[in-house]
Formats: sequence, C-alpha cells, structure tokens
Amino acid sequence: MALVFTLICVAVICFLLFIIVKTVMSRKK
Repeated sequence: MALVFTLICVAVICFLLFIIVKTVMSRKK
C-alpha cells in the first residue's frame, strides 16, 4: 500500500513539474 502511495506522489510531482515547465516555456515565447 505504501508503494502505491509513493508512486502516486511521484506521478503528481512529475505532473506539476511538467505544468510549471510548460508555463515557463510559454512565458519565454
């Protein structure tokens, strides 16, 4: 159960980082 929770947390963090990078790239243009 803990492993699943960890994987979900990693997936959420990666998703947030992807949104942040996308936003930064859009602002640079």
